[in-house]
Amino acid sequence: MMKFRINIWTLVRICILTQLFSLGYLHSQELNEKKDSLTNIKPSKRPYAYVLSTSVWPSNSVNVCWDNPTVESKWAMNLVKMAVAETWEAHSGVRFVGWETCAKKNTGIRITIVDNANYGPQTRGLGRQMELRGTAQEFSAGGMFLNFTFKNWSKNFCDSDNNRPTCIRSIAIHEFGHALGFSHEQNRSDKNINCKEPAQGGNGDTTIGAYDENSVMNYCKAIYISQLALSELDIAGVQAFYGK
Repeated sequence: MMKFRINIWTLVRICILTQLFSLGYLHSQELNEKKDSLTNIKPSKRPYAYVLSTSVWPSNSVNVCWDNPTVESKWAMNLVKMAVAETWEAHSGVRFVGWETCAKKNTGIRITIVDNANYGPQTRGLGRQMELRGTAQEFSAGGMFLNFTFKNWSKNFCDSDNNRPTCIRSIAIHEFGHALGFSHEQNRSDKNINCKEPAQGGNGDTTIGAYDENSVMNYCKAIYISQLALSELDIAGVQAFYGK
């Protein structure tokens, strides 16, 4: 009888390990199929983006939490959530969920509110890389950093009452593009010669279509600071990886 029970538990363990392996394999296979399908799209209909494919979230439901929310920052936090809903969520299958105060072991995207003269809003990595940086060594907090007051950074424009809401929204749209796995458009090797902005942050591993000068991920876009809508090619790019 004991021998029979040992065999049963061995089979259970094998089944569990097989399922776990299959999940990882299927996600990898799914990404490869997406890349293959994009390659076969006609140039005139091909989505344009610069993506780190290994950082694309395996689920379209991505958890978001706040490291240090305050009553004073509530209005700005709502602006961020609204900006993301009207852009990335409105044009794709991705959904950012949660938006509560971070628990100690929260997964997904952890946002820290900070106003520092030495560094502006940013993400620590692209897409799923941010989840691994929930306790960043350099800053002591999460994977995304947003500024709501602009008293120390970009204080000559964004600190005014008229401009601050627009800055908060446009920066949130840009940073959540990184959170989905999109790199800066000016990092591409085929960028327009008129774009003089240097490459910044991590690079993608998948270049889809031609350079998009109107992308919200492009520092060379003249009205970046007030860009509140995705370009047509931003939309095509996010739909390629997260569906409609």
